[in-house]
Amino acid sequence: MRNRKPTVLVIETDKAVRDMLRRDLSQDFHVLMPGRPSTLLSYTDRVDAIVVCCKWFGDYNVVELARRMAWSFKGPIIAVTKHHDEMEAAGCNMFCTNFELSATLRLALGMPLTSGSILTAALVPA
Repeated sequence: MRNRKPTVLVIETDKAVRDMLRRDLSQDFHVLMPGRPSTLLSYTDRVDAIVVCCKWFGDYNVVELARRMAWSFKGPIIAVTKHHDEMEAAGCNMFCTNFELSATLRLALGMPLTSGSILTAALVPA
């Protein structure tokens, strides 16, 4: 029997970046990218990890959205950002670049790293 792919919620506003992330992640993960910010909180009970790639999603401040998601979601919340302090305060517990995201997700979800994985993710101590 084949194991299910982990489900990842990705928050990104730039279409080109969304397309790249979907392409890069879809081999190993079921990727959800909601089109409306107002629906984001409804996804937290259906995902294994959350990825935050932008600071604003429509009129919604993503730092505040991450803070609200962290109240109920206890899995990994990964920020693809250089604003570590702000995102850590919002509840993100891992940080990486776009290029490290697949490996960071694999690490966060207890999956084996693939050969050639790029990983220099910063872990925040619990």
